[in-house]
Amino acid sequence: MFVAKPWVPAPAPYAARCVGAIFLIGLLLAAGPAWASDARLVTAVTSVPGTVSVSRPGLDAYFSYDVSITNQGRSTVNNIRFEVPLTAASYVEALGASCSVNAPASKIVCNIGQLRGGVGASARFSLVYKSPAAGSQVDAAWTTYYGEGSDDDHHAQHDDTNRGTVSTTLVTNTDAEITKSVKSLITTRGGTLFTGLYTPAGAAATPSDPWTTTIAIPAIEQLATAEIAEVESPVTCAPDVQTCNTSAITIPGVVADLVFTLRRDKTTIAKGANILSSTITYDNPQHPDPRITYPLTVPACTDTTWGLLPQPGIPCVDSRRAYAAKNKPGKPYVPPGFECDWEFVIRARDNGSYRN
Repeated sequence: MFVAKPWVPAPAPYAARCVGAIFLIGLLLAAGPAWASDARLVTAVTSVPGTVSVSRPGLDAYFSYDVSITNQGRSTVNNIRFEVPLTAASYVEALGASCSVNAPASKIVCNIGQLRGGVGASARFSLVYKSPAAGSQVDAAWTTYYGEGSDDDHHAQHDDTNRGTVSTTLVTNTDAEITKSVKSLITTRGGTLFTGLYTPAGAAATPSDPWTTTIAIPAIEQLATAEIAEVESPVTCAPDVQTCNTSAITIPGVVADLVFTLRRDKTTIAKGANILSSTITYDNPQHPDPRITYPLTVPACTDTTWGLLPQPGIPCVDSRRAYAAKNKPGKPYVPPGFECDWEFVIRARDNGSYRN
């Protein structure tokens, strides 16, 4: 006997189901870039200056690691921290970030926190160090750690890293270099740099190093690099001296109340010469004054020809001193090694070259 079966809808054709599945997969794939993280954290570390003098008695030289951490992706990056190991250089301070010394781990840790995505957010800061007293180079292997969420390219919450090494070259390791040059970062507290060998009274000129330069820089608003480079010629540039000496002083970006002290050893002073008639000339100013034809014979600070001195591009001689041959009661003290030497104290607002 015939038995009627209830009607059951026929299944969709296989081809139609495949088309629907393929269409759905296509939608998911097309939506992928909208939720896949593309966080890209880039760290750059630079030594400033790249070449720095070693520290020595009476002179502390400094350099910094200038750090830039930038989120170049569209996703926010969290839990960022920068680490660098302790080295032969002495850590001084951090500017622009919260950093501390982890003594047990022998490293410096800077907690940066979060950098938003899609806006090029960055963190910039400086780690300041005092250079060591010896060596030819300081190397530091740094690491930036950061956390990415579960929506990043790895589809799981995890930590990533940036790694690299920064190097600083050390110079003026020998007496011959010390007598002619010095280079250092100047911290915001200011500082003093000098060529030549140290004495308690300052950088003394000697027969083997007849010309010394000292620069005193007051507190400044931001880090700067200062350098002294001396050149000596046996061809005299004035009849009252037996050598021609030039001190090139560069402190880019700094306009402040600067004091430069130039000392000349007695062995290079002509017999019968008078310091009051000896001239200092100035050239290569950072900010030339349009009224001046350089080189300029540096005027006294009491000279008002150009207005109150010093000015940018116009330094002035604040004082001159010809040290006596020996100490006498009631007379200014003569430090050991300064006997019969000359000293010029220059006040300036920017850098340049001084010749005598």
